[in-house]
Amino acid sequence: MAKQDEDLGDLSPRTGLSDYFVDVAGLDNLGHGNAAIRFKLFRSKDGADQPAATLAFAVLPGNDGMEGMVARGYDELIAALRQMLHQAATGRKQYRRRADLYAAAKARIR
Repeated sequence: MAKQDEDLGDLSPRTGLSDYFVDVAGLDNLGHGNAAIRFKLFRSKDGADQPAATLAFAVLPGNDGMEGMVARGYDELIAALRQMLHQAATGRKQYRRRADLYAAAKARIR
């Protein structure tokens, strides 16, 4: 489970950073008070939303109602996105290193 109320600092995007967004898509009853909170990731372009992905996270009930469950779903979403960003940054670093080697080798051939 993700750490609740983690200090995330300022996650505000730069103006025009991306046209991708996230929103709650629904809540699925998993029984015994448990639920899966679904989030839709979508691209909003020219006023139309284009689905990109759906992520769902199982959350436990608490004494804070459905709103608390959705908040815990967001905790899970943020943790997952942080992990994905880390993996993406690592992959990008590896490919940039390979691209630099390729460019250097190509320059020697000329």
